Formats: sequence, C-alpha cells, structure tokens
Amino acid sequence: MIETLKQVPEAFYSKAFYTDILRKAQGIGARFIAINILVNFLVFAAFVMPVIYQGTIVLRESVTNMPIVTFKSGKMSIDHATPYIIQLPKKADATKTTAESTKPADTVPSAFEVDPNYTDMNLDKLMKKMQDEHLIMLFTADKMVTLHNKAEVRVTDLSKTPDMIITQEKWAKIGGWIEGLALPLIVIFMLIGCIIGSFVRIFLGAIFVKLITMFMSIPPGFQASMRLAAVAAIPSAILTAPMHGGPAWVSFLIWFGYVLFGLVCFLKSQPKRA
Repeated sequence: MIETLKQVPEAFYSKAFYTDILRKAQGIGARFIAINILVNFLVFAAFVMPVIYQGTIVLRESVTNMPIVTFKSGKMSIDHATPYIIQLPKKADATKTTAESTKPADTVPSAFEVDPNYTDMNLDKLMKKMQDEHLIMLFTADKMVTLHNKAEVRVTDLSKTPDMIITQEKWAKIGGWIEGLALPLIVIFMLIGCIIGSFVRIFLGAIFVKLITMFMSIPPGFQASMRLAAVAAIPSAILTAPMHGGPAWVSFLIWFGYVLFGLVCFLKSQPKRA
C-alpha cells in the first residue's frame, strides 16, 4: 500500500505510469480501488462528519432534556406543557421554536412533536399538520405518526406499550448511549458506503472505458479498463474534494479527461507497424 501511495502523484501527470497501467499491470487494480476508497472516505469524513457529529450532540442534548414520560394503561403523558417540540438542527436564520409555538419557521428542516392531547387521526389532516409544521414524527397519547418521503404518513399503534415511567435519569442514560454509539456506527456505515460506492463507480466506469476501447479498436481488456477507471478516479476525487457536494458532471469530466489521457498514452506506446 505504501508503494501505491507513492504512485498517487503520478496519476496526475505521468505518461509512463498510465502506459504501464494498461500494458504491464495485472488484475483489476485492487490497490487503486483501495486508494479511491480511502480518498472518498477522508473527503466524506472531512466535510460530512462534523455535521453528523454536531447532529448527534444536538440529539443527545434533546433526549437528555426530555421531560418525564409515563405510559399507563396504553396511554402516554408527559410532565411538561404540550405540544412539546424537539427541534432538529436548523439554519442560522431560523426562528427558534418553543413549546408555545407549533409553527416552526420555513427554514426549519424537521422536528419531533409530543402532544398527548392530539386525537384527530384523519390522514389528510395529519399530512397537512406534518407538512405545515415541518414534523418528521408526532407522538400522541397512543399513536406514533411518521412522515415518509414527504408524501405519506404512517400511524403506529402504541396502546400496547407496557406501563412504565421514563425518568430524566433514564433519558440521560439513553442520551449517553446515543453519543457513545452514534460515532462508531456512522464511521462503519460511512466506510461500507465508500467501499460499495467506489467499487460500483469504478466498475461502471470500466464498462464505459471498455466501450470506448472497442469503438477505437484498441486491445486493452476489461481488467485493464478497471485499472484505468480506478487510476483516473484518483485525481478526479482529489481535485473535486474542495467542492464536495458540487455537480457530479465536473468529477466525471475530470475522470473522463484522465481516461482519454491514459488511452492516448497507450496508443502512442504501441510499436509502429512497418
């Protein structure tokens, strides 16, 4: 892997490197796929992890500060003025939402609401309430209402919940679990996503490269196409890292440019026919 890392700068400019990738190297380029996974993981971690981590902190604080919740005879009650709203992170210019206000600002992305006094389960009215108040979940005395894909509400019956009291001490423990488990789980899912995403992109890129080589009537096989697709993706990922979340076509154009560069290097390296 160390030797492969040393070769990364050559992926930006070296004609000999690209020629060797297509002509002399073997296999599908697993080491270059691994570099892609590493780069994508680092970029994702740098740009997305702080946001996700901040979200877990806000969620932990929200859970820790939850009021005492009591389930008795299939009904829920809380020792706080209702409706009680848990606001998820919002834009800086959003108006702060309190328990006295059931209309979050338009800039608020989503919120949870606990209102044991709400009873109207008409789906159309529930949809309007969820959309108007930017709610992602609504808990009533015996129902949990969730919003799916911003176009569908689902109602879950909570009336069979056993009798229990969730004290603030218990909420604090739950908040601690959230903070302790969230980050490792996020890292694991991020890594899995980067592995799958990188491999799929390179595999599809190799198919595209192979179609180009067939059209140009040049010999590199599918494994060579995989190697070229993987190597070309390295400068593409690094150069577009500062604009993470930007248009995908920029990344594609850079990748395609390096693919063409590699193919031209390969063609020029072929021995001239007498």
